[in-house]
Amino acid sequence: MNWESVSFWIEGHPGLASWVQAIGSIVAILIAVWISNTDSRIRKAAEKHARRSAIIRCQWVLANSGDVVERITKSLVSAELTESIAMANIARLDTLHNEIRELVYGPGIDSDIFGVVLNARLGVDRLRYQLQEWLGASEKFSYEAKSLKYHFSSIDNALAKLDKMASDF
Repeated sequence: MNWESVSFWIEGHPGLASWVQAIGSIVAILIAVWISNTDSRIRKAAEKHARRSAIIRCQWVLANSGDVVERITKSLVSAELTESIAMANIARLDTLHNEIRELVYGPGIDSDIFGVVLNARLGVDRLRYQLQEWLGASEKFSYEAKSLKYHFSSIDNALAKLDKMASDF
């Protein structure tokens, strides 16, 4: 079959062009829908991966922070607390504060993760405030472990919530 016979056949069927156009339009719409769905699936998978990565980052930083806060809390309860130790602990808490604050600027952080991280950071900030209060006091006092448990438990609670979020994947 040559092109000339095809051309004559097409010219002999005047409604063919509109049918080809209609079928082409339907195929184009189906392809556009398929591309849109594929893009949406890829975007959702990327968001899920970013959220999972954010949770893992937060868990790692808060677990390390919990260890530091626990050591500082134990030093506050012991009778060995000195001004130099208190100042060193304040510097460590400042570092923790900054590390925890930086978490919320990473990819994958949503409002749920932000709230959990903020609560943990507030626990660190309150412990720092108590150390500063101890440094400023004219008569040095000792802390009871029960009164300091809140600071450590805020990080524990945050880790538990992050574990629950991670298990939802």
